[in-house]
Amino acid sequence: MKKDLVKKELSQTIKQMAKNRDFSSITVLSLCRECGISRSTFYNHFMDIYDLINWTLETDVVEPLQRHIRTHSMGGWHGITRYCLQKMYDEKDFYCKAIRYDGQNCLRDYLLRKNLESWQLLIRRYMEDTGKKCDPETLDFFLRYTSQAIGNMIIRWALDGMKTPVALMARMDDLATEGIYNSLGQAPDQ
Repeated sequence: MKKDLVKKELSQTIKQMAKNRDFSSITVLSLCRECGISRSTFYNHFMDIYDLINWTLETDVVEPLQRHIRTHSMGGWHGITRYCLQKMYDEKDFYCKAIRYDGQNCLRDYLLRKNLESWQLLIRRYMEDTGKKCDPETLDFFLRYTSQAIGNMIIRWALDGMKTPVALMARMDDLATEGIYNSLGQAPDQ
């Protein structure tokens, strides 16, 4: 329990720091000072600042998205993308700055990996619910193509300062989802 509290505090603190500082000036030491913890406490929870950034996306966006997919039937999936994008938009100072780093353990790569994982979960659930079948090679192509396209669209959105309205971004994702459903045979009612 305490471990989660420390992680959440670090996550909230880095988001706050991102509002007033250039991201490159946020170091483990400055973050620890702001939180009032030691560097060793930080490293007990995260490998580096980028691990913290990725954990923040995981808890803000990925976990709610995947939990929603697992616990709702197909008709109940509508709206979760908008929720996730809105969550990122609400913390745009943080996400727009964090997405700019393009190195080892970066948010861009993590987002693309987690987006593919989420699409795999979504389509597996869709196929179970509808009884649809698709050959594995075609399915893999659809999943990778769609998840890359949507993931890169989200990255571009953040790099551009999230100027496109959340509703329009969510609609583009809905269109991609409908496209993949149609390619698999039939789009569910939304």
